[in-house]
Order: sequence, then C-alpha cells, then structure tokens
Amino acid sequence: MWIEVFDIPYKITPYEFHLHGLCDLQIGSESTSIATIKTRIHEIISDPVDSGIIIPGDIEDEDRPSTRAIRRSAFSDRSEVPSRDAVKHRQWLDREVIPLLLPLQKKTRYGIMGILAGHHWTQLSAIQNSVQYMCQELTRLSGKKVNYLGEMISYIELRFVCGAKSHKKLGLVMHGEGGGQTKGSTIAKLERAAQGFDGDFFIRGHDCQLLATKTDKLYPKEMRVDDSPREMMSRTISYLNLGAATRGYEMGLDNSSYVERGIMRPTTLGWGTIKFKLRRSYEWEDQNHNIRCVQRIEI
Repeated sequence: MWIEVFDIPYKITPYEFHLHGLCDLQIGSESTSIATIKTRIHEIISDPVDSGIIIPGDIEDEDRPSTRAIRRSAFSDRSEVPSRDAVKHRQWLDREVIPLLLPLQKKTRYGIMGILAGHHWTQLSAIQNSVQYMCQELTRLSGKKVNYLGEMISYIELRFVCGAKSHKKLGLVMHGEGGGQTKGSTIAKLERAAQGFDGDFFIRGHDCQLLATKTDKLYPKEMRVDDSPREMMSRTISYLNLGAATRGYEMGLDNSSYVERGIMRPTTLGWGTIKFKLRRSYEWEDQNHNIRCVQRIEI
C-alpha cells in the first residue's frame, strides 16, 4: 500500500479545487465508448477551477489476473514471446491510449495526479507493468509527474497550503472488487472500507455503479482548559463510486459483449468529481472565522 502527498497552494479564500475521477475506460474493448471518454476529458479540461484527476484503474481492457497467470505458465520457457508482445503493447499504448489521456496532463493545473493498477493491465517486463509505462510516458511528454499508486488501493493526501498554515484532506482510492448488482451493495462496500481505513473521502471504481453520498462522524471538541465550553463537532466523509465507459449492451445480433451474454446489469456511463472549497467560517459557525474545507460531490 502507498500514500502520495500533494501540496496545493492557495493565496486567498474562497479557494476551490476539483478532484475529477476517471476509471474503467477499458480502452481496447469493443464495448468501450470512446466518445464518452472524449466528452469527459473535454469537460475536465474546460473546468476553469484548479483541478486534478485520479484514475483508480482499468484504463485498458487487457490482461486480467487469470490471463497473466496463464501467460506466465504458457511461456515459462519462452521468454522471447512475452518480450515481443510487450513491444507490440507499448506501441499500441503509444498510439491509442496515451494521446487520448495527454490533454488531461497538459490542460489542467495538476494533471493526472495518480493512477492505480486495477484488474486489467499487462506485465511488460520484470520491473514494469503497462500502468507504470503510461505514468512514465505521460510524465515525459508533459513535464508534469504522473504518480503510480500501486495495485488496487492507495491513500492520497491533499494539503491545501496558505503561508505557514495547511488544511489536510485524506482520501482512500480503491479499484474495487465484486459485482455491484445494486446500488445498496456498492454503498455497503464503501462504508465497509471506511470502517477499516481512515479518510475524509473515498473513491472507488470497478463495478460501474455511478453514485455518491456523504456521512458524518461526531466527536467532542478538544478541551484546552477545564472550564472551556463543551461543543460537539462533526466530520463529513464523502463517498464517490465511479461509472465506466463500457456500454455493455448494443443493438445487433452478433458479437455480444460478456455483459450481454451474462445478462448482467447495464453499466453506468460516466464519472464524478469531489469539489473542495476552502473558505472562512461564518460567524455563526465559528466566532474566530477559521478556515474550513467544505466537500461537495458531483456526478
């Protein structure tokens, strides 16, 4: 598991930062809607507010855990075969995937802040997988670092910095697991993650259920002196589950997708954004007018 820390400087309040989610693009699949991906990218780069992008996995529709194991077994004594395949796969990424994502790097303030390796990726060499290669090339082409966040789960910490003061927000980014056939099961998985991992926001993908919700945790205000007034405080937790770019069902009699063959729930196209707004507290909230960070979710 990993944690990546991002410093986000600002000078005055109110200040707003948008963290856009993008996941399960499944580029290479016949069911993928490239038009939906391009529309989302256009929306993100048109956002006038400072923003960054987080991708919790499955940019490409390539090897999954079972096929990676089969490939290792099938060519255990023929290392030249996966080496040749790796060259072809890099060329495909250079041609079809990286140019599609590059505008996110060049036309937003913080670019693609991090990418997780979910279920679908290819092992290109003993020390590099296809997600690491995409991070490497997007960094090289843009001059702006794209962080590889490891496999399946990672923490990110946003530090909003103004002078000597900072306001921190901790997030857990997960690729996700299991088939979410109902929205209730997806929310349950997000809440179950919050029981075992601390965080101010949780971002998840995989099951193509586009939904967002919030919950609050209560705690007493820290007592600085014995006779200070007692006060109940609250901490808002944001949950964002991302959709996908795979249509699942298409009109026609041939070449049905695995979603259609399995009569699965239609996938939800689209993604979401967590918006962080730093502002001075109103007098009725805090007589000292301290800075607070308000989270909103848009899907």
